[in-house]
Amino acid sequence: EDVFTITGRGTVATGRVERGTVKVGEEVHIIGLQEEIRKTVVTG
Repeated sequence: EDVFTITGRGTVATGRVERGTVKVGEEVHIIGLQEEIRKTVVTG
């Protein structure tokens, strides 16, 4: 639902998983906010 950049932490995304599941350490793609797809890793 939202994406933040936090100094010392990096990209922080909040929202819900539309399909499937995610686990700590997995790479996820953040889509829908801009044309560019952003990638990040689940940390908890």
